[in-house]
Amino acid sequence: KATEERLEEKLEEKTKNLPTKDEFFTTMDKVMGELQTMREESTIHQGQHDEINEQLKNLQSQPPI
Repeated sequence: KATEERLEEKLEEKTKNLPTKDEFFTTMDKVMGELQTMREESTIHQGQHDEINEQLKNLQSQPPI
């Protein structure tokens, strides 16, 4: 029985700094939300670059004035 208690104490000591399941999932939800926002912003930004590049190509293909 003393061995079980010591094992439980050691386990508790090693895991005391870990977040609870709710804390972990709350943090992960926040991180995933931020990641999704970054991906969306990156897609929009890339689309803007594509538009600018297309406009530049069109301008370059026109004869000089």
